[in-house]
Amino acid sequence: GYDATMINDCFEAHFADVNPLGFHLVISIPYTDREINGKYEIDKKYLEIGNYAFYVMNRSIDVLFDKGIGIFCLPKEYVESEKYQNHMEEIMEKADILTVEIYEKWAILVMKKI
Repeated sequence: GYDATMINDCFEAHFADVNPLGFHLVISIPYTDREINGKYEIDKKYLEIGNYAFYVMNRSIDVLFDKGIGIFCLPKEYVESEKYQNHMEEIMEKADILTVEIYEKWAILVMKKI
């Protein structure tokens, strides 16, 4: 009973919609060298995040249906470093981490929306 339509485009366009689409699954490799685009972002609290990768993760979890799955590939320092722990804690208020797999310089997080 799932809609398995694949959408390969900029998530920001979906975030800007007043009634964004809901998804059962989001897979993302967020950019780590990009600024948050204020043109698309309607919720100004997200502009305060300041880190595009965590912005995409936060907003991706927002558009997931309850118990939806988000899979994210990030540099492992984003998961392991104290520098980013406040961002990780904010995300974990919305989703449980099911697994974290480390491959060389990368971390793959599988998360389930609470």
